[in-house]
Amino acid sequence: MRPSATETGRIEMLHRRGQYRPTTQTIGHRGVAVVAPFQNVKDESVEQRAMGLQRLLQDGGPLFSSFALYLSSRIDLLPAEFCRELARTADSSPVLSFPEAEKIMVAELGSTFHRMFSKFERVPFRANLIDQTHAAVLANGDQVTVCLLHPEYVEVGSTDQMVSLIREKPLRIFCPDLAEETLITDFASALQRATNLPLRGEAMEGRSVAPEFLEKIPVCKVYRELSGKRMLTLAGVGQTILSHAMHFPQYDLPALARRVCQAWLREALYGRYVPADPRPGNIVVAEPMDVTFAGNEFVELPPRTTENLRHYLLATLVDDPDRATLHLLQEMHPPRGGLKEAAEFRSRFRQAAYFGALEPVLGTDTNALAQLIFQHWKTALNFGYRPTPHLLGFYRGLFSVARVARELAPAEDPLRDGLEELDADVMFEQLNAITGTNYWSQSVDKFATAMVNLPQTIDEALNRGISTGLESQLEPVPEQATSRRRKSIATLVLFVAAIVFILQAGIHHWVEQGVVLALMIAGLVGLRIWGD
Repeated sequence: MRPSATETGRIEMLHRRGQYRPTTQTIGHRGVAVVAPFQNVKDESVEQRAMGLQRLLQDGGPLFSSFALYLSSRIDLLPAEFCRELARTADSSPVLSFPEAEKIMVAELGSTFHRMFSKFERVPFRANLIDQTHAAVLANGDQVTVCLLHPEYVEVGSTDQMVSLIREKPLRIFCPDLAEETLITDFASALQRATNLPLRGEAMEGRSVAPEFLEKIPVCKVYRELSGKRMLTLAGVGQTILSHAMHFPQYDLPALARRVCQAWLREALYGRYVPADPRPGNIVVAEPMDVTFAGNEFVELPPRTTENLRHYLLATLVDDPDRATLHLLQEMHPPRGGLKEAAEFRSRFRQAAYFGALEPVLGTDTNALAQLIFQHWKTALNFGYRPTPHLLGFYRGLFSVARVARELAPAEDPLRDGLEELDADVMFEQLNAITGTNYWSQSVDKFATAMVNLPQTIDEALNRGISTGLESQLEPVPEQATSRRRKSIATLVLFVAAIVFILQAGIHHWVEQGVVLALMIAGLVGLRIWGD
């Protein structure tokens, strides 16, 4: 039910006068906002205006509630108070009756779909704004979960239609930035991804995880023959929604917070799809604390982007702002006309100031990792850099998962701890792969050839470097067998030190410094041997 032309004109008039406020009255199955005037909205505090915006959108039905939750993740654009209040929007919708659910399954699987299930729970165990999920058992005994898309989202309108519909709400009165067309356009794209069940299935199946060691991590099985545009069937047993698990005494909440962050970072930095809307209601925990993101929206990240973001976060972790800047800016569009204040930008990026900017959202004014990332992000935006759409999805997901972790462990920094644990796990698995018997047995010929040719290759490279610009200053020196042996030993020492440096770099800042010192000592030994 949409407002009539007369009502729309009245809303616009009240909007211009600053006398518009929705009530919380709800009518009908999905809810229709009722308009009532109020005085001097511009004189209200930020918190009051944020609460008014949250009520306006939540009373507008599922579409506008989805818009409110999307806005809660845009901490790059909206004040933190708005993000906090909008995050309170209920991610729930009236449950579809079983006859309505049956219609969807008949449309996807045919009228004989009952034969495919030996048991189907009529009441869903999870229902959010976009879909609802039922537990079921297949005829072969497999336990599964069946996700059904709500009818309102079967045909998501075009971007222009959504822009027009959202603009019917007088949003400027609460926050001027909300009327930006780019913001609404990005929301439209996000909603189209969130309602794309085949895309969600592909992302949750995790088929495109790049590193070999991550293949050991269980992935979600998708029953494609029982899935379609409005239905997604996944393997599932012993699952608990995080919003429920956080109230169970058997869970160690700080450990669970670290696990949630580590699982999200693993998918974002080593996978192909990043969960852009992690919330307690769409994160699933299986024993023992195996976290799965069963959320709605997944953003595909190009391999180059995941690599740059991985290097950026690790550089931020070890307090290397210059290297962090290098990798972050490769994923952003430069300012029009180029960066004119490079020195100022570099100084601001290094300072990572204004730690309290996210206090209303994350509840901390310390140098938590999310705070540093937020400051880097805002610094780049303030100097005219613009994010690519997939980078924006990554940031939305990162700040959303940081908010979830904050609810679980308010006094800790789970995002930093999760990144450190993930980095250590990656290095450990890579070291195991290199030191494993299969790796060396399969590569022994390559290493033997490389080791035989390495001294000659380095000698030739050094001779070429010395001859450039210095040929007239050098006298020919007779080669001796002993000198050759010493050079080979020095080459081997440097080669081993380089391998150690490559394997160990990036775990911790103090480890990097120690390995660099060891490499310098090895280099001095090598130079001494060469000098002899």
